[in-house]
Amino acid sequence: RTSQQNPELCEFRSVFCFLIRRAFLLENQLKFNPDISVGEDTEFLGSLLSCASKISSINSLGYRYRRDNLSMMRSQWTEAEFLSEDKAFMSLFDAFGDCTSVLLTAARFRINEYLPFKICSRLLSDVSQSQALSLIDHYEDSVKAISVRLELPEAGLFELKMRVLRLFLGLPLLSGSIKSKVYLCIFAFYRLVLRYSHLALFYV
Repeated sequence: RTSQQNPELCEFRSVFCFLIRRAFLLENQLKFNPDISVGEDTEFLGSLLSCASKISSINSLGYRYRRDNLSMMRSQWTEAEFLSEDKAFMSLFDAFGDCTSVLLTAARFRINEYLPFKICSRLLSDVSQSQALSLIDHYEDSVKAISVRLELPEAGLFELKMRVLRLFLGLPLLSGSIKSKVYLCIFAFYRLVLRYSHLALFYV
């Protein structure tokens, strides 16, 4: 199957989820972009999946992930690294062009899960308040651009989440790490309520 037939593949934005033939990489001149410090997997896999005419999957564990506190994903990010990650995601629109199903899947996952859960919690602990506010403005503009192109209703809800995040940034007497943990707890509770609300509506 191709990425167009299975757009959920774009939710797996880590290279270690894929086994790739070297000949395929050479044939399509696929390389990592050395100018991207965070999000390089996303840009690389966007190009990779858009070139592939056939993708197979296996239902077995082929990779054991070891967490390392020195890795980029578990270390403190700078403002430039947040912007690098966002730029890498936007490169998917160049890779997949008019393939709306793939872009919709990737955009919904980013707007509903990745940005509010992963990225925004890092904003509270990794950068200064002024930098965080600047990045929130940047992400709101980015999401608006995506929603205009794909006609996504999720943009309005994302804006509401950003208002909550701004409130957290202004909380006095709390360190960034504590704000981040409290925010994550509230967001996790919100997701739980939303999930059970959908179940309730389903059964009614």
